[in-house]
Amino acid sequence: MSWIADVVDAVKGWFYRMFTREEIKKAIGSDIAPTEEQQKQISLWASMYRNQAPWVDNDSIFSLNLSSTIASELARAATSEMTLTLSGSARATWLQTQIAPIVDDIRTDLEVGLALGGMVWKPVPDGKNITVSVIPADAFYPVRFDSAGKVVSAVFVEQRQVGKKYFTKLEAHDINKQGVYTVTNKAFESDSPHQLGREAQLSVIDDWAALEPVATIIGADKLLFAYFKAPGGDVKDTGSPLGVSCYSRAVDLIEQADRLHSGFLWEFESGKRALYADVVAFQRKDDGTLILPDKRLYRALNSTSNVGEGDLFKEWSPSIREQNYLNGLSAIFRRVELACGLAYGTLSDPELVARTATEVASTKQRTYSTIRDIQRSLRTALERLLETMDFYATAYNLATKGAYNLEFEFDDSILVDKDAQMQVDRQAVSMGLMPKQVFLMRNYGLDEKTANLWLQQQRTESPTDVFNA
Repeated sequence: MSWIADVVDAVKGWFYRMFTREEIKKAIGSDIAPTEEQQKQISLWASMYRNQAPWVDNDSIFSLNLSSTIASELARAATSEMTLTLSGSARATWLQTQIAPIVDDIRTDLEVGLALGGMVWKPVPDGKNITVSVIPADAFYPVRFDSAGKVVSAVFVEQRQVGKKYFTKLEAHDINKQGVYTVTNKAFESDSPHQLGREAQLSVIDDWAALEPVATIIGADKLLFAYFKAPGGDVKDTGSPLGVSCYSRAVDLIEQADRLHSGFLWEFESGKRALYADVVAFQRKDDGTLILPDKRLYRALNSTSNVGEGDLFKEWSPSIREQNYLNGLSAIFRRVELACGLAYGTLSDPELVARTATEVASTKQRTYSTIRDIQRSLRTALERLLETMDFYATAYNLATKGAYNLEFEFDDSILVDKDAQMQVDRQAVSMGLMPKQVFLMRNYGLDEKTANLWLQQQRTESPTDVFNA
């Protein structure tokens, strides 16, 4: 399967119900690390991300899309202008081309990983290149962790539907203390997507037919995939080595916001202006049905009084408690922001929060710290992904051997006010504390060569020093 197909499958195919511990244990002959409670949490986070939380019925309770908004905002901020550069050899150049699709789609992958508490990038060599499958947390079952909390055994789930049958593949990766790396593949057939069912031949699905039931890989000293662990502690299981959703501490608050927002919508729906009129005020069709000039505006009532004794028309135009609801929502939004490590004003009305420069900087610091934690976890996962791709490149002679240098760069504009920074740097140049070349590189993103060219051209066109003018 191509890398693009894998991503499409990941976006469309995840969020099926996770199999129980007993089903997986029976299938692979070993227990798995996540508890039933942790599996329920992942399923809940997944349903919230797709706006199908248990409390949402799309009848009286609607979703505000807060969960997906939070994950999207954090992923955007963490990967904005992120660059990953490999250099130093022909191997580095080749690896750059192989990881490019992942870097191009990093924001989408990270968004899902943050929402569900983690994800896996699993490289697969195809003879010439390396494709990478993106596997969300609800299709990944860690089996064992080492003393440092790193995964040393895991099972991946892939499911296909053919007609009315569901076929599931379990792919178990394990490395023992002697360094023996084993990949075990098993297929199962069921009438339901929620059950593994009976064991089947791998050849039941064409893409699985060439897989070996048991394969041993020589030379590997770590599991051949990269696990991104979303940062944060699990308040329900403080000793868990698994990642948690970026909104795990705001689940109840998000439910409250959805319910309050739904009440807000009902306030407008129920408060629509209406004219109640006696049935004698309307004409009728031949079958006796009333003819209402505007069905949204007019309501017909059977009057108990004699015609002429009462009013034929009465207007219904109740006051709407709009501001009360908005104030309540804003208060909940601020609590959600605090629970998710976001600056006030990210979800709530920025006009109702920090106003001074010091307050703005303080609240931005919270988002900055959250993003830095995410970027550290992301960098660790991408480094491990490259190590795995490098291993496969050598094992399958996909590229010339050679070392590589890896450089990451992340945008820091979340915390830094670019305009303010430029003014401070300009003053530093005027005082002789900062070279003009550094000013251009720092504030305009120029490399050293381009910065020097700018300075030379500026001196030619305008001898006046712009910093001291």
